Amino acid sequence: MDDADALLELRNEPTTRHWSLDGARIPRAHHVAWLERRLAAPEECRIWVAEVDGEVVGQSRMDALGQGAGEISVGLAPAARGRGLGGRLIREATARGIAELGLREVVAVIKPDNAASIRAFERAGYGEPRTITRLGAHVLVLTHRSAAGDDPEV
Repeated sequence: MDDADALLELRNEPTTRHWSLDGARIPRAHHVAWLERRLAAPEECRIWVAEVDGEVVGQSRMDALGQGAGEISVGLAPAARGRGLGGRLIREATARGIAELGLREVVAVIKPDNAASIRAFERAGYGEPRTITRLGAHVLVLTHRSAAGDDPEV
């Protein structure tokens, strides 16, 4: 909860809102209640905060979907973009989600015109692109499958 305000600032940043599936601005009270629920369910969700020199530069969240699958979300502060931090954040969050939540497959749901995000996920080992409809819009889904050595059930 110490990072609640930093996470809200990242989420409500205009570019982040533009690329989010739900681009609405989140009120602080709603964010705090959501964050409390997510943190109270560690078997369903992990949230990691990325810092550089003590400053929050991004966040990643992994939500367990059931049956060994999870969905990743990431966000970077404007000053952190274009420096390769997104790919590193994706790789580290993916590995931790696999290990901590026992996942075998992780999906990223991205707006199809978000080329920078698509490239970052592809560089982090995500592939198998397919298009689905979510919240009334077409989105791209990229998938990362854990290697046998990463699978906690092997």
